[in-house]
Amino acid sequence: TTEQQRVINDATASYQSKLNVINVASGNTEVYKNPTLMRPGSVFNQQTGAPLQSFAPQVSSVTFDTGQPGIDVFFEDKQFPAVLGGTVKDIDYQVNADGSGYGHYVVIESTDPSTGEKVDVLYSHFGNRPNLQLNQTINQGQIIGIQGGSGSVQSADGTISSIDFLAPAPQGSKSMTPYSNYESLRNSIASQLQNN
Repeated sequence: TTEQQRVINDATASYQSKLNVINVASGNTEVYKNPTLMRPGSVFNQQTGAPLQSFAPQVSSVTFDTGQPGIDVFFEDKQFPAVLGGTVKDIDYQVNADGSGYGHYVVIESTDPSTGEKVDVLYSHFGNRPNLQLNQTINQGQIIGIQGGSGSVQSADGTISSIDFLAPAPQGSKSMTPYSNYESLRNSIASQLQNN
């Protein structure tokens, strides 16, 4: 019957999704080195996105820095997903004379799911310039680049995924004004990435 086929299809998709996570987590695939090898339907598919909880097996740490409106996440497979869907607003590179800075970064204009307010999400320290375009639509969980060490990074292997929640600002403004509800939003995102 149609219902039996739907149940079989759902079970197969669930099994394949779990297998994809296990393959990436165990290193049995070259996906983390070559994102073009991602299979359609993989929870790590670069174009379609995925629930943030599906990345939990790859998250070894989430830290909150005092005075910063965001989180630093270490993804073991180096795949850096968007934590909220939205539209690419800025793509740039920023390093100060003293070596501090965000390195390769992207700003995606998103919407806070708990308030419905606009929020600019700054993703930084990519290994190289993300292959994104201005005004490109991004889905939550879509891989937007490779975790890297551009700019000022302090971690065991010299890479980190930094995510800051900023007040909406005009394109190109480089505004660093914290989003008014960043505390609640970052707690929610961190909880999802750690599957709490």
